[in-house]
Amino acid sequence: MRVAIIGGAGRMGRWFARYFKSKDHAVIISDIEEKARNIAEKEGFLFAKSNQDVVKGADLIVISVSIESTPNVIKEIEQNLKEDAIVAEISSIKTHVMKTLTDLVQKNVTALSIHPLFGSGAKTLKGKKIAVIPVKDPEREVNLVQKFFPEATINVIGAEEHDRIMALTLSLPHFLNLIFASTLSNEDINGLRRFAGPSFTLQLILAESVLTENPDIYASIQMMNRHTYPCLEKLMNQAKALKEIIRNNKREELIRFFGKIRSNFLKDIEAIKPYEKLYEIVERLGS
Repeated sequence: MRVAIIGGAGRMGRWFARYFKSKDHAVIISDIEEKARNIAEKEGFLFAKSNQDVVKGADLIVISVSIESTPNVIKEIEQNLKEDAIVAEISSIKTHVMKTLTDLVQKNVTALSIHPLFGSGAKTLKGKKIAVIPVKDPEREVNLVQKFFPEATINVIGAEEHDRIMALTLSLPHFLNLIFASTLSNEDINGLRRFAGPSFTLQLILAESVLTENPDIYASIQMMNRHTYPCLEKLMNQAKALKEIIRNNKREELIRFFGKIRSNFLKDIEAIKPYEKLYEIVERLGS
């Protein structure tokens, strides 16, 4: 199988290129020309100067570009695709690209909308999840994704619900970690580490990992998902309510606030187990 990776010089694009090369497929990449050429030579990929060229004759095309660029890239390449090609886009937000994918399948091309729920540091797909957002034929699309990524767990979800969940699982944690890091930015971080317990240590690791990423990606995730702002409004309302409880020294009200959240959040989970897991994670990360 000939696999084309558009955006093959980026972190996730390179991950997909390496993955398919490891499965003995011919891999060809396109991206910013000089960077892509150097990576292709180093990694043993083929190289194409343009997106139109990279897809010619390709059986599978993986589009790993910015969220904003994904629909335009699909339109850019559609005239150069062979009739039975499979086009897979991997953006973190889906509602903005579904119409473009739906239009694409009218041209006897299979469109896949997937979201790899892991980062470019993944060494294996064991234990990793991939979301599949149906475009036309859910059963066939899921079967193709399972064929390409047999070790991964496949979860199927609609575009609108996917984006709502991403507001909670991506936008919200990113926002919290940016605020956390901003609050500490003028502190002596190394000094804080000397007195840090597992909760702070893990939170610091999460914040530092966010700060190593491309800020353009984070801006897109925050601003292009229409579900993000209502999610952040809810967060700020809850934060304001808790802040007022603390400011007014309402101890019993804070205990009730805590108890209500715990009963809703943990449900049947024994309270000790999250703490045990927290210690385990921090110890593993520190080793």
